[in-house]
Amino acid sequence: MVFANIEFPDEFVFKFLCYGIVIENKAITYLIVYYKYSMFYLLHPSLTNLVALTYCISCQICSKSLQQLSSDMKEYEPIKFSTKIQTDFLMNRNRIIKVLEEIQEIFSKASFVICIANFMSCFSNLGELIFYSPKRITLILIEAIFMSTSTLVTLLSIFYSAGQVPLELNKFSRINRKQCQKRAFLGEIEENATLDRMLFQEETFVLSGCEMIYFTRSGILTVLGTLLTYGLLVVSVDLKKENK
Repeated sequence: MVFANIEFPDEFVFKFLCYGIVIENKAITYLIVYYKYSMFYLLHPSLTNLVALTYCISCQICSKSLQQLSSDMKEYEPIKFSTKIQTDFLMNRNRIIKVLEEIQEIFSKASFVICIANFMSCFSNLGELIFYSPKRITLILIEAIFMSTSTLVTLLSIFYSAGQVPLELNKFSRINRKQCQKRAFLGEIEENATLDRMLFQEETFVLSGCEMIYFTRSGILTVLGTLLTYGLLVVSVDLKKENK
């Protein structure tokens, strides 16, 4: 963007970034603009992507741990799947859930802010393409594609990685119930009211951003649909203005 302003000077951009102060020295002006744009890209998308990457990796580690736990439980023969073994698996799962609760506590606000920032960034880039000067369309297009790709990939990665957690938890519960059913079919029935309540009355843990945005796999289609709908709406409004 700085190089675009150097090639195609735009006094509005310089005045905007310099708070309306007219600076006669062009070198200082370009230095201020370069510094502000550098800080802008450092905060978004660099810093937000780094936080999102940490969040996604943490979710993936927990998902892989749950997946391995489900795989180990599935390999057990039903006759050997006693109450003690079942309790051990549930204890291991609860340890993973405790880690997930810590992740939720740490990244809840950050993930919410990142999702909102990336969502609005997509519309900001669309606005640049629509309203910016046509003589800079190539440079603006490159910037918009880069920023939109970065923000969209980050946004979808959060929903994909965090959305894997409830899927793995449901898979664990499903395999656990199947093992208990197979054991019951073999005549090995052990009644344990506590375990029954843990299995059938528990709620699936879902990661969220401030309990306002819930990260599930189905949310990916919701995000894409929302972006497409409002994006087409903005474009249609702009086309109507041009026709007038």
